[in-house]
Amino acid sequence: MKNRIIIAIILVLIGATVVLASLYFCDFDLRKLDNTTFEDVTYEPTGDLRNISVTSDEADVILRPAEDGRLRVVCREKTNVSHLVTLADGTLTVEAVDNRAWYDYIQLFSFDTPTITIYLPADTYGDLVLEGDTGDVDIPAAFSFASITVQRSTGDVICRASADMGITISASTGDILLMNATAGEIALRTTTGDIGLSSVSCSGLVTFDVDTGDVNATDLSCGSLFSEGTTGDVDLTRVVASQAMRLSRSTGDVELEGCDAAEIFIETDTGDVEGLLLSPKTFRAQSSSGSVRVPSSATGGLCEIHTNTGDIEITVK
Repeated sequence: MKNRIIIAIILVLIGATVVLASLYFCDFDLRKLDNTTFEDVTYEPTGDLRNISVTSDEADVILRPAEDGRLRVVCREKTNVSHLVTLADGTLTVEAVDNRAWYDYIQLFSFDTPTITIYLPADTYGDLVLEGDTGDVDIPAAFSFASITVQRSTGDVICRASADMGITISASTGDILLMNATAGEIALRTTTGDIGLSSVSCSGLVTFDVDTGDVNATDLSCGSLFSEGTTGDVDLTRVVASQAMRLSRSTGDVELEGCDAAEIFIETDTGDVEGLLLSPKTFRAQSSSGSVRVPSSATGGLCEIHTNTGDIEITVK
């Protein structure tokens, strides 16, 4: 047993020596140890374009206006990873084709990122569907769609585009930011990540679902707003729902600043609830082990607030 421990220690020391020597000979610049090679490849499909579908496991996806009016897809590709780009029946399809052998996955460091940049000649399209495991997504305000659907396991999503029917964005590990957009419905979902909205108008239902993450929304108008989460705060500023607002958290604070809805329901297990509402409500507020301060008004829609461990303080403008 003693000999095995000694051998293990010697192997660890040898490994550490090799790593330090490698760092020394590359002047401690880790980028010099990056053995990944990339190539920029341009695809120029032709035909009538209405819908866009992109499937890629590890590439950032970026949409940009085509100043020259030509549709093209520029892919920054790893060695042995190409893309199949087709335009058929009005749908532009971009799919990654991975021809790597098992040993191609062995690398110490990689500082560069594969990217798929789509240059679009028009500003209005049908359905946009972006699916992938790892990579960021950037959808600028220059475009509008009938619907937007984004699914990411690891990566941030920034969307400034509008969608008449709806926007659905899911990111397991990553943040979601939606700005300056209009939509029929909005559904945002993260596992470990924050959700942020700014200057958004939605005629229907808005849902925010998070496991561990904060929700911050500013200048949002919608039909109804539902949000559920396990751990994280909810911070709403100038958020107005014409129908119902339902906020639920296990651990986290809820803060409303200049917000309103026809009916408001807030429930937290561990967290404070405070804020300023824009119109009178009929309040039903209860805290198991905290203070409760709400107006005594008995007019207006129902505002029901429950906490187990936390204070409740609401005022009306």
